Amino acid sequence: MTDCRSEAAEALDDARWLALTDSHARMFRPGDRPRQREVREADERNYINDTDLSSMLTHIELLGLPAE
Repeated sequence: MTDCRSEAAEALDDARWLALTDSHARMFRPGDRPRQREVREADERNYINDTDLSSMLTHIELLGLPAE
């Protein structure tokens, strides 16, 4: 509507349309924006260490073998 605010003000006989700006289309006012998510540090316990990964890759061909 910001592109047509003059036409809207004239057609509706309401000068308030002339004050319309792009900021009216925002989802949140600058002070009402949702707070940013907290950045958490990575927990090393959730990752495979280099030694274990190397051991797993040494035996990678076992993944394709039948279960029996």
